Amino acid sequence: MHTRLTVMGLLLTVTACGPTQPSPPESTEQVHTSQRALDSNPQRFLSVRAYGGALRYSSNPSKRTFTDPQSTATVTVECDEQVSGTLYLEQVSAAEAYWEGSFKGEAQHHCVRHTRYPDGYFTRQTYSAPAHAFDTNARVFIMPTVPPAQPQQFALIYGDYQGPGSFIPQTRTFESPIQTTSSNNQWLIARWWKQAPHSEYWPLPTSGLQLRGSATNDEQAPPCASQNEKIPYKFSFYLLPLELNEIKLVLEPADDYDTWTPSAPSVDPLLDHEDVPPLGGIALSAVRPPRTRTATPVPPGLGNKTHFRALLVGPPDVKAKNITFKLKSSQVPGESNNWPLNPDPSPVDDLVMEPAGGNPITITTSSLSDGDYKTLYTGQTPDGEYELAWVTVASQDWGAFGELRASAIRLDNGSPLEAKVVRFDTSEEASVLRIPKRAADSYIADVWKTAQNMAGKPDDDDTENIPLGDGNKGDGLTLYEEYRGFMENGKHTRGNPLRKDYFLAVSEGFKGMAEGGIALFKNATGLIVHKLDKDEYVHAVDHTDFDPDNRVINFNEAPGGRRKVKQHLVMLTVNDVCTIPPGEKEVKCMGTHTWTPVTGTLGTPRLVSRVDISPNTLADSPDQVAKDIAHELGHTVNIYHHGEGGMAKLFHIFRSDGHQEESYTVPITNPVRLTNVILSESGLQIYDGNPNTQINPEIRKVTLSTRQGNQFSGDEECFMRYNIVTSAAINSSPTERYLIEKPEPIGTTLCSSGAGKKFNLPTNKFPGEQSRHGSAAPNRGDCIHQILVNDAVTAPSR
Repeated sequence: MHTRLTVMGLLLTVTACGPTQPSPPESTEQVHTSQRALDSNPQRFLSVRAYGGALRYSSNPSKRTFTDPQSTATVTVECDEQVSGTLYLEQVSAAEAYWEGSFKGEAQHHCVRHTRYPDGYFTRQTYSAPAHAFDTNARVFIMPTVPPAQPQQFALIYGDYQGPGSFIPQTRTFESPIQTTSSNNQWLIARWWKQAPHSEYWPLPTSGLQLRGSATNDEQAPPCASQNEKIPYKFSFYLLPLELNEIKLVLEPADDYDTWTPSAPSVDPLLDHEDVPPLGGIALSAVRPPRTRTATPVPPGLGNKTHFRALLVGPPDVKAKNITFKLKSSQVPGESNNWPLNPDPSPVDDLVMEPAGGNPITITTSSLSDGDYKTLYTGQTPDGEYELAWVTVASQDWGAFGELRASAIRLDNGSPLEAKVVRFDTSEEASVLRIPKRAADSYIADVWKTAQNMAGKPDDDDTENIPLGDGNKGDGLTLYEEYRGFMENGKHTRGNPLRKDYFLAVSEGFKGMAEGGIALFKNATGLIVHKLDKDEYVHAVDHTDFDPDNRVINFNEAPGGRRKVKQHLVMLTVNDVCTIPPGEKEVKCMGTHTWTPVTGTLGTPRLVSRVDISPNTLADSPDQVAKDIAHELGHTVNIYHHGEGGMAKLFHIFRSDGHQEESYTVPITNPVRLTNVILSESGLQIYDGNPNTQINPEIRKVTLSTRQGNQFSGDEECFMRYNIVTSAAINSSPTERYLIEKPEPIGTTLCSSGAGKKFNLPTNKFPGEQSRHGSAAPNRGDCIHQILVNDAVTAPSR
């Protein structure tokens, strides 16, 4: 005999009281009348003889604070409620869209209500029900369309008969400053779930016969909370159409499957250190470390974990003799693109299988040759009687990927069952579960692609176009490499697939002093600048080391063609390379310099062995030091000077009789007598021998701009323009000079054209009928559109 209740006649709650009598059922005739109202589309459900599936709901461990409107007390409700089980329902009659059966599973909860009153008095009530099995009733029926214009719906009800299997033992504890009491009662499994406010039903699918529902609502957590005190709950279920007595094996992911991404084990905290300057405060050179991991290895299996279960769906008396899981795992070298520095020579599985859920399981591994899958994990329960089994999958790589399958042997007849992947949020079924959740042709978690606005993009995509630079797209890192990420100063970070990433390593002791210049470069270029620690890449031995295998930031090669190029970082050091040129006796120092294989030719980071900042440079003002560092870093992304040459370092001699002379050496040899000198700020003109403009006798060092279109030319605010200049030739005359009294501005940006805007403006007329240094040389200037980071691109020369 089947007792039936319509939805409008039910009131289901979670209660701390004893069993109560169910509401009186409506008559069979009433239910029959409602079922006859099915329209033509739901008639297809009449062919379903049985439904089997699963249901789970949880409070997603939540804590919320409220204010009691009467006492103004502060109330904190913290609840962790978990219910999970299987459903099996059989059709009552072939003429009715009505199925009845059981809901069996396990439930637990722990709920705390803490009340603190304005006067300081408090109470604390705890309701606790440890994990306990339940076996209660369940029903599904399709509702008539009311009104006809709305879609037809169905209802799922369980636990409303409130028999012995519907209750779980519960302990209540009450605490206050004056007493503590404890009592035992029962917790009712039944809960009334609503898809939306004031709606108790779920829409019928427009196609297929599966029934499912999922919702996240704020709900009361009785007996812990009052009617207005609600916390978030997640509720979901699915029902698969079955023949009578048919049984299926289902493979389910955990609730976090949609958002789960892999990770590697935690980095040893010894790597998360602060730099300690060496004696003298400045590290003068970069030393190549050994190719070994410097930190203590971390035990495997400590990365992100997720859980999966295989369960039988069908008549509750059918069991499995055993349940087997098979996991295919990748073996990408290392744990991220640049860590560890010296990967284990023995391949390490990126995903590992572990027991879960308390069920015994034997796990074995074997080698696999299946594309990029290299290891097969097999986990099998010992022979027994099973309705379900759990397994845990843990990651050991930030780019880990794999596939999971499940199978079982029926206990009653020994026939095999291959699991179908079933999820609560979709009716799509598959035979394999991809880990993480991803497209069939991708190794990247869907959730990350979506968050980065890269959904649908292939794993080898490298088309970011911010900043635009010279028009070449990408930064040398594929989408998979950006996702797998890098170890940066002892912490993992992922790349940005929408903006170009640039990698830098600053020598020990120089990091603080270099920050201003790095920030200037970053802000002006729009590049994302990553700063790696000394143990996170293979150093160049010295400034002559252009070995393409050194300074690589993605040396742990991505699988399946997902690395397009070895992308390099730039080493920034405090150094001054000094040598004695052949045939000379005096030492010559290079000063601040960007080292490339061919002098005068720039390129991408691959072609830059090192950037040296001279200790003499550090004696300048902080703004000038920042400008000089940004200038040199600009060279590492193929940004050229505004012009070449046209500069001389010499001396001005001011004679007591008003004459001025120019010499390349001191002591003075073969000085050139200047015929016309103009002071920049005052406009004062010094004529040859004019006693009215006599200047005290002295010798001054002068940096002379000898012609237009040189390093001093172009946009005056660009940091790729030289600004340390004190004199300029007038109309390229060898004897006429323009003395620059006020220092020229320190560049703080990158120019977008080759023209000057102030004293270098082509139309600007100084005494002598010229702009000071003129526009940038042809094909120079417009520095913002010269940026090129991608080592896969041959850099154009300018």
